[in-house]
Amino acid sequence: MLLARVSGMSYPDAAEAIGRESGTSKLNKIRDVMLEAGAIEVAALIRKHKKAYEKRIVPRNRIAHAKLAGAWKNDSEFLVFAVFERHQTDSLAIDLIPLQEIKRSAHWANALTAMALRVVDADEEWANF
Repeated sequence: MLLARVSGMSYPDAAEAIGRESGTSKLNKIRDVMLEAGAIEVAALIRKHKKAYEKRIVPRNRIAHAKLAGAWKNDSEFLVFAVFERHQTDSLAIDLIPLQEIKRSAHWANALTAMALRVVDADEEWANF
């Protein structure tokens, strides 16, 4: 939706045109729009968030799309996620994510949301961002 907003596309058109693109691709396109508009600082901020996105997307996707199975019995600082992926021949995968990584991912997601809302609320006055 952010890319649609900064590109001036209607939400239905954007959903059809870019809805299934990767998050990295969308952030690159948003950055390009900001550069074309002369909003260098906003483009730099988008680039910073894109780099963080690439580090945080795997834990974020596990948290959002896998089933939390509980704390790991060997170390309660890790959470166990049941992942809908084949492991070996007859079982599903599990993933252990440290609580600190979950906290960092949540912090990053909140910062990304705040940045996106600032861009949307800027009402195309990107240079005054």
